[in-house]
Amino acid sequence: MKFSIQDIKNLTFPNGAMGYKKKDVDDFLGYVAKDYHSYQQQIKNLKADLEEAIAEKEIVMNTSQHQRRFDQEKLEELLNENRILKKQLTAAQIRNRSAKPKETVELSLSQKVALKLESQAQDEAKKIREEADAYYKEQMNQLQQERQYLDWKVQTSLTELVKNERMVFSSVEQLKQEYLQLVNYLRSNFDTLGEEQKKEQKVQ
Repeated sequence: MKFSIQDIKNLTFPNGAMGYKKKDVDDFLGYVAKDYHSYQQQIKNLKADLEEAIAEKEIVMNTSQHQRRFDQEKLEELLNENRILKKQLTAAQIRNRSAKPKETVELSLSQKVALKLESQAQDEAKKIREEADAYYKEQMNQLQQERQYLDWKVQTSLTELVKNERMVFSSVEQLKQEYLQLVNYLRSNFDTLGEEQKKEQKVQ
């Protein structure tokens, strides 16, 4: 049985001959204890979910960093190939100055191929960088959203638990005060109540 704050505020106990009935009070405290335990379990579960999300975030970050290193190595490899092609192209241009017409045509074709390979390498490197950055940003955004949601759930549950805990303590304290007032009343009016009871017996 779940008690809301309003339920606790509106709760009343029927009066018995000597004040509130013990069973009603015990039942109420039993329900409150169950609700309190339930909220504690919810908080425990939410904290576990939060820790799991943090662990998953670290795994994804490590994976992303590994992927970025791999992409960086591949990019360096392409750039090295590009530098080699440039050196070969420069050497070919030097040789071209003293080459024969037929050799010049062949060299021109080689230059075109080298330039094309260089352009392809640059395009491939750019594509790798863009894909890696996009993947990394997507994973980080998703993890950030999950963490914010879990943080919100934990904070909400903690706030609700504190409210219910305060209300329970307040209700229990109020019951104690009313019980003490009843006991004091009975003590102070014991003689009067005894006389009234004797009168009632005589009348009967």
